[in-house]
Amino acid sequence: MNNQNKDTRPLGLTDEQPSGDVHELHFNESRSFDVPRGYDYRRTSALADTGSAVLRTALNPILQIIDRVFLGYSVSGTENFDRVSGGAVTIANHIHPLDCTMVDLALFPHRAYYVTLESNFRIPVVRSLIKWLRAVPMSRRPARMGEMFAEMSKALAEGSFVHFYPEAVLKPYCTELREFHDGAFRLAAKSRVPVVPMYLSQSAPAGLSCYKHKPCLRLEVLSPVYPDLTLSLKQSVEKLKTECRKAMMDAASK
Repeated sequence: MNNQNKDTRPLGLTDEQPSGDVHELHFNESRSFDVPRGYDYRRTSALADTGSAVLRTALNPILQIIDRVFLGYSVSGTENFDRVSGGAVTIANHIHPLDCTMVDLALFPHRAYYVTLESNFRIPVVRSLIKWLRAVPMSRRPARMGEMFAEMSKALAEGSFVHFYPEAVLKPYCTELREFHDGAFRLAAKSRVPVVPMYLSQSAPAGLSCYKHKPCLRLEVLSPVYPDLTLSLKQSVEKLKTECRKAMMDAASK
């Protein structure tokens, strides 16, 4: 018998909640923001949906220039998105303040949500921009976290992609994969959708392609990894996390 439904905790809750996640880069968080009850995570109103699509489309060519010319960005493996039927969770290592734009360039034009720290919604100007680009704030309060994961499960059922950084925080130009939190894999396993891992690698700067002599960045989209629905939810999450990490480690070793 499938044991997936025996765990009745909210989607976002794990046996051990992550704590102490702090970005190595510090931003001006001068605006107040705490995720309220009933927050509009999916932004499904006609105005929000149209506004998000228009802004994302308008920014795409600008980000192509910024990322490719100044950061040496390139991408491969985007055909792996087409191997997914319906929604999927996507993950990537988090090593640059603009790597979310690189992920979005790879995912475009698929509808995508980006789970991010609640604190990012306290950064002036940025908070409005990321909200319109379907960033999803993750509160540390269990009730709010449960609401957010439930809404993202609905987004997956509608065929959207939901992106996570399983390392949780940004560590600029880190060359090692850090420990993964369970959230992305728990959402995928409970929603019965695959995880599409992506690995962002670094290479020596060349010519004008990399700003300030920093490494060039290459995003590789890997094959989808499916949850094992014959296992208990806890076992399925752990297996999914292990297999995704291995796929990313294999990409790193190329």
